[in-house]
Formats: sequence, C-alpha cells, structure tokens
Amino acid sequence: MAAAALLATATTTLVPDGNSWLAPNLWVLAIDTLLLTALIAIALRSDRWFPIWSAGLQLVGVTVHLGSILAPGYARDVYFLLQALWAVPVLMALVIGVVLDRRASIDDDPQARRR
Repeated sequence: MAAAALLATATTTLVPDGNSWLAPNLWVLAIDTLLLTALIAIALRSDRWFPIWSAGLQLVGVTVHLGSILAPGYARDVYFLLQALWAVPVLMALVIGVVLDRRASIDDDPQARRR
C-alpha cells in the first residue's frame, strides 16, 4: 500500500507544469493528501515507529499547501522550498525505518542468520 502511494506521488513529477510554483498546485495537494491518508492508515495498523514519523512529516507537507492557499501573498520560492524540504524527511523516515526493522528481524530470527 505504501509503495503504491509513493509511486503515485512520484508520477506527479512527470507531468510538466511550468507554473506549478506560482500558485498552490491543487493536483499536488490532492496527491499529497491521498499519500497522507495512506500513511495514516498504515501508521494506525503498524506496531512500528517509522510510519508515524512519515505520516507526521507528510502532514507538515500538506499543511504547507493549505498555508499557501490561505496566505496568497507568499513568495513562490518559499512555497517551493517548503514543499521540497518535507519530501526528503518522509522518505528518509521510511527508508531508515525499513532498514532498521529488517535488521532487527534478522537479528531476532536464528534461521535468518543461516541464509
């Protein structure tokens, strides 16, 4: 589920839109909101910490969209910076969490060490 949501989010970068940072991009807001919903669903079902961090960081990214809609006089560079800023920590939380979780499951399973 998370992989599908991240893939859908990544495909939004393939759509060319020369004016995407001049005003709030509603398509990106919609995709980011869907990703947030998926991450919250995963976090509620998971017993791990990294889906919670990913959902929280994605919530900040969605809030940046909403803030730019509520304050239309913002600078487009600030909007671009804040959107780009929160994408990296979301992915880092997922990658680090999966790697640490995988490492812990291997350390806990004697059969996995023999493979």
